[in-house]
Amino acid sequence: MSKRLKRYLYLLHRWLGIAMCLLFALWFGSGIVLMYVHYPTLTEQERIAALPPLDPAAIAIGPARALAMMGAENSGVVSLRLTTIMGRPSYAIVDSHNQPFTVFADDGSMLASGISPSMALRVVAESGFASPGTQLAYSGQIEMDQWTVSSRYDSLRPLHRVALGDDAGTELYVSDVTGQIVLDTDRAERFWNWLGATIHWIYPLQLRRHPGLWADVVVCLSVAGLLVVVTGSVVGLLRLRPRKGYRQGGISPYRDMRRWHHLLGLCSAAFLLTFMFSGLMSMSPWGLFASSASARDQILQYQGGLLGHDAELPDPRNTVLDKVLEVNWRQVSGSVWLELNDSAGRGRIVAADGSDRPEFEQRSLVLQSLPALLIDAAVLSVAELGAADAYYYGRQQRPRRLPVLRVQFDDPESTWFHVDPVSGEVLGRLTRANRVQRWLYNGLHSLDFRLLLERRPLWDILMLGLMGLGLVFSVSSVVIGWRRLHRSPR
Repeated sequence: MSKRLKRYLYLLHRWLGIAMCLLFALWFGSGIVLMYVHYPTLTEQERIAALPPLDPAAIAIGPARALAMMGAENSGVVSLRLTTIMGRPSYAIVDSHNQPFTVFADDGSMLASGISPSMALRVVAESGFASPGTQLAYSGQIEMDQWTVSSRYDSLRPLHRVALGDDAGTELYVSDVTGQIVLDTDRAERFWNWLGATIHWIYPLQLRRHPGLWADVVVCLSVAGLLVVVTGSVVGLLRLRPRKGYRQGGISPYRDMRRWHHLLGLCSAAFLLTFMFSGLMSMSPWGLFASSASARDQILQYQGGLLGHDAELPDPRNTVLDKVLEVNWRQVSGSVWLELNDSAGRGRIVAADGSDRPEFEQRSLVLQSLPALLIDAAVLSVAELGAADAYYYGRQQRPRRLPVLRVQFDDPESTWFHVDPVSGEVLGRLTRANRVQRWLYNGLHSLDFRLLLERRPLWDILMLGLMGLGLVFSVSSVVIGWRRLHRSPR
């Protein structure tokens, strides 16, 4: 390599490293926090557990009338649930345009003009989140804040924020559109996420509210970070003399902090490269892992179209709703049934005539309908998973639903579906590109390997060791960069 090229390489690494060193340190420090503190979200288990039992006597209208109230009796809807909102049995409906609606089942009225602060307080007071005597405080209506930047809340905005006044500092977010609780956070969760996910994902509200700009910024910074590591690795190898050594002794020409930086960089080069590369892969840059097929269209095809479009919707008043928290309408191949969820999260299957459907009969219907997921491809295999595997697994306190059917097709994208064998609900889709991304991102970035995840604290020890190594190395970069910028002109 020519001297001029070497000089340009050294200069590129030096100044790009100075520009990125603090961000590297923040990435590794926040990554340690993110290992143990999730970004705030309301899990399905939390949502169900906070619901009161349905009051069968108060249900005055059936699902057909509820759809008629919102003008969807002929076109059908994407999803339909009977739940409790503001102490009243209510139909929670998502139409064909993915817009949510609430129709109260006691009188057929719609929640059309939003909710007031007093109504938001009532929603929280009558939920399982508030204990008797809880002193609730209305914190105002927001369009978006740090914990609600995700696009999943777009159709639910604006949001009302209500504080429980408990020791944990819990705050709940109530949708002005549906009247339902959509998020819960507590003081510790918010604090640690300022130090964790908000930094690690470069997630400040001011940037994240512009999704396209945020994605471009993260991709550009990831590429810059990858370039820092690559140039640093090359420079580190060029400056290493393992045989001859330098005049002052040792294999590195540097002293003090720069020596530590040189040797630590070489020891951690492989980890740094995979860490930065996998972080870039998390963004699916330049559409690398995009699918040419719509998962929504494939699922609708398997279900036999929209709910209520062709098939008559079963009326929950025709069955026993004792201790039932929520009713879901499910459809597979045009056949519709009810799934009744209790406090334990179990779903009882009820046929259209109101009778309990035997599980073997339900499983048979689901199995027969699986080929409809991809009508232009053949089913290669159907396997029932009783435990998590490399592609279907949960993390920490967020387990995945089991058992589950894994359906593999021979289409050009080598698509897999995970389907609940009883309810028939499609729980996920993975194309070949998704499975590759799983290893390039989750595998390399957070070491999501079954060998480690099933043998904790082995995973914790290895991850903390690597993240600690990256943090120490990054701090050495910050010190060197600071000294360089404050070097005397002489």
